[in-house]
Amino acid sequence: EISACLVGSEMCIRDRGLLAHYLPSVFEGRAALDPFEASALRHAAIVVCTGAWMRETVAKLGVPPERLALVEPGVSEAAKMANPSEGAVTALLVGTVTRRKGVLELIEALRSSPPAQPWRLEVLGDCDADPQYAQACETASAGLPIAFLGARPPAEALGIIARAHVLVSAASIESYGMAIAEAQACGVPVLARRGGHVAQLVRRVPSGKVVDDITTLVAALHRYVAGRGHLADLREISRAHRPKRTWDDAAAEFRALR
Repeated sequence: EISACLVGSEMCIRDRGLLAHYLPSVFEGRAALDPFEASALRHAAIVVCTGAWMRETVAKLGVPPERLALVEPGVSEAAKMANPSEGAVTALLVGTVTRRKGVLELIEALRSSPPAQPWRLEVLGDCDADPQYAQACETASAGLPIAFLGARPPAEALGIIARAHVLVSAASIESYGMAIAEAQACGVPVLARRGGHVAQLVRRVPSGKVVDDITTLVAALHRYVAGRGHLADLREISRAHRPKRTWDDAAAEFRALR
């Protein structure tokens, strides 16, 4: 919780903690933090980070170790394993349809080099955050087996994740990667583009794969579509190693910070 008051141009945060999940200046590649972000980090009694990458990032911004804490999110106890959809191999991208999520890059790469075997890409997430970008994504997807599912309630979203053959993350950077964590909890293999906390999160389940760019991601997706048997093997590995950390676990760690 942030309790802020403006004193001239200076923001003061007194006796409160800051949950550092998203710093716009960092994610947008700016050379320096804006004054609001800098003041929040400088004055917060404690800065709680959601992942090791964000903790390292905040430390580099000058927050001393004694004011830093790490509490990773849990996953929904409603996450259940399910059999994948019949027919075409379904790749699922979960996230708000914005530039940072790499949706348009992925669609354009798939248009240039579509898999030869039957495939389908589903995009699960809000399309209203950047309507112009979302419209560009829909236009680019014309004629391809791509469906925009929009935002769905949590339980329904988990069901969609559980039925996918593979979760694809095309984001350029993630502070944590909740969609990846939920897919892991559902026993679904993950194919992800490197950026932020992604590699650290994906490697906790040995079925996951991290690549450096969209072109390599699409090439890997081609292999998955062509090798359903391999995908089935990855699913068994995912199920055997799925994380079981709950939100109650996260809440207990958060309470212990007091």
